[in-house]
Amino acid sequence: NKKLKRIDQKIVLKNQDLARQQTEIQQLNANLEKMIEQEVQKIKEKNNKLAEYAFVNAHHLRGPLCRIMGLVELMEVTAPEDVYTTSMIKKRAEELDVIIKEINQIIS
Repeated sequence: NKKLKRIDQKIVLKNQDLARQQTEIQQLNANLEKMIEQEVQKIKEKNNKLAEYAFVNAHHLRGPLCRIMGLVELMEVTAPEDVYTTSMIKKRAEELDVIIKEINQIIS
């Protein structure tokens, strides 16, 4: 009978220990879920910023660049004597165009 009581006490202690461990695991899981949610939110915010950048790049940066390139072509026709300036502007505009295209490929 004493042996059964000791076994019963050990079982009770083990159950208490298991219950404590289960509570700890549940708390750890809750903390991990919260951390994951925070990281997911950060990623969503970064994705939104990338989308905004892509829009700005496509509409606000490429538009003026295309107009500059168009003006350079017009200068080539209307002011052929200023070949050096026209070619330098055209070269820099083309360099910028390449950079913008590279950025667009990276973020798309």
